[in-house]
Order: sequence, then C-alpha cells, then structure tokens
Amino acid sequence: QCFCAPGGSPPERPNGCDPACVGGGNDGGMCISDPSECPGGFCHLADCRQDFTAPAALQPNEGACTQTFEGHCSTTSYRGCNGDFDCTAVGGCGFCQGGETCTYTNKNCFINSGIVRQGVPDVTNPQSAAVFCITATTSPTVNGVAGLPGPGALHQPTTVTDTGF
Repeated sequence: QCFCAPGGSPPERPNGCDPACVGGGNDGGMCISDPSECPGGFCHLADCRQDFTAPAALQPNEGACTQTFEGHCSTTSYRGCNGDFDCTAVGGCGFCQGGETCTYTNKNCFINSGIVRQGVPDVTNPQSAAVFCITATTSPTVNGVAGLPGPGALHQPTTVTDTGF
C-alpha cells in the first residue's frame, strides 16, 4: 500500500480507497491529514484492510476500504446504485427484480501485491478467475477515484443447470 508523489504533485493512491486513521483512539475513523484526527495513530491516505468476510478463494489479498462505500442492487448485484430508485425499472434497471433495494458495502481493494485468483474446474459449480491490468483513463478525476492505473481481478462462481438438452 505504498504510494509516491510523482514530481511533487499530490500523492497517487494505490487503490480507490479514501483516507482513514490507523491505530490509536480513532482507528478506522475518517481523516484528511491533520494529526489531531488520529490521536495515537496516523492518517493513511488510501486505507485498505483485509476483508475477512471474503470467500476463502480470494484470501489473503482481498481487502475492503475502511471509509469508501459502493452501492449495488440487492438482487441484481452487478448493477451499481446511489439509491433504491436506481434498482427499479423506472430508475433504468430493466433486469432488476421487484422490491430490490440499494445496499452499501465497503469498496473492494487489494491489500498487497502478488494478487492471486484461482478458478475451480467443476461440472456443476465451476469458478472462473482472472487478474489483469487496468490502464489510466484520460480523466484525472476518474483515475483518482478508481485508483487507476492499477490491478483488476475477477472471481466468478457459476452454477450449471442441466435442462436435458
């Protein structure tokens, strides 16, 4: 989780996480850079910690941002959202199910280098996996929010249903 300021410009974040206090009386709390925000600790620019709720196949390098959250529709979880309205047909989600809500979770991040994803060959429950590089966009704002350029990884569990054909 090291980062460097290129040529005196603002430091680049190693991921898309916001700052959080590490250690002390406000551990995991929001901070900007003032030492008084983190008594007995320090303000970490892009705080990503191990996500112990992640599936075992994604450990030990799967992390979750301490202070950065993402919204996803409750059933159609691949769909991002900012509120319940985004998870309705009226809100533009043609695949969402009735009664879906927008649920917020800590944004995913990587806590160390050497990212590993491993698939599982299985007749009924195969799992695909990939690790790849994501290049920077032409927008410094997008790059800053997303932590780009940087690594990307997928772990996609699948269920195969035999329909008799």
